[in-house]
Amino acid sequence: MTTLSNAGSKFYISADLPATEDQAGYEALTFTQVGEVTDFGTIGAETNLVSYTPVDTAIVNKRKGSVNYGTESVSVVLDEDDPGQLIFEEAAESPNLYSMKIEKSDGSARYYQALVMGYPETLGTVDDMIMVTVPIEVSTKITKVAAP
Repeated sequence: MTTLSNAGSKFYISADLPATEDQAGYEALTFTQVGEVTDFGTIGAETNLVSYTPVDTAIVNKRKGSVNYGTESVSVVLDEDDPGQLIFEEAAESPNLYSMKIEKSDGSARYYQALVMGYPETLGTVDDMIMVTVPIEVSTKITKVAAP
């Protein structure tokens, strides 16, 4: 079993979309690293439950319905000069999909397209850093790339 720490992992964003939704398509893009990331959030598909109950059997039948690839909340310490954070802020004002990349500490990667739904700042207390928690709606299947 391979287990990984997030230490050394990186988050990237691109305003461009891949020609194909596979490793080659995503690797052809230019990504910008987002600095000061403290939490990547959660990604991955969840399927809605569809159920019905025929009167004659009174047994609930269950099927898989629509798929939602997830809502991710990426947390960053605010850095108004960070190029990746500036793209996040621009994306929050855009109706367009953006390409995302998470590079894990072992070199494996996760690619996907998503909508950036906002760029809210959390000011906190005297002992807090100013944070931004970026809500991201994942809109495509996650493309997984193994470590080299």
